[in-house]
Amino acid sequence: MHSGPGPQTSARTGTRWTIALYIRDALGLPFSPDMPRLAPAIRQNANEEADPPVTESGWAEWLDRLVEGTPGSLLRPDHDPGLLTWYDRLELEARDWEGRAAQPGRYESSLVPRLLREAKSSGVQGMVHETEFVPVEGRWHLSLRPDLLLVSVATWNDAEEMDRILEPLIRSALGLSRPSSGD
Repeated sequence: MHSGPGPQTSARTGTRWTIALYIRDALGLPFSPDMPRLAPAIRQNANEEADPPVTESGWAEWLDRLVEGTPGSLLRPDHDPGLLTWYDRLELEARDWEGRAAQPGRYESSLVPRLLREAKSSGVQGMVHETEFVPVEGRWHLSLRPDLLLVSVATWNDAEEMDRILEPLIRSALGLSRPSSGD
């Protein structure tokens, strides 16, 4: 998206999220309406009698850790032995699958550089917003926290939709006011 002195945004594949969702889909873990299934669908590797078992609390804690972690970082679920075993079994398979499934276009925005220039003139510096794209079904996005957005590849490939989603998030992260209706 944009890099250089002053405020910055970045975008990358959401490998850590793809791995987590791959494990979720492979094990048939409880489906979250907030995060669609991977697309194309993957084969299920285990049933409810997964060996070793994965606890719902262990799964929920790992998702919380992923939300809180540094974007792009891989956080192994070392707090849950069953989940860690499945992570070790499926990580490389998930990475290979992501390499074939996540084929994003190049999102070009005139809005984001304009917002960053506006903030730079106010003295804002450093990373202000990160976007991670994951190969899930359809058009989808989820703001995990003020500076982190997950989007589907389909959403990422629609520049108008990305600008619509990112504008309020980046304005908030930069401390910029909303545009007037005449803008």
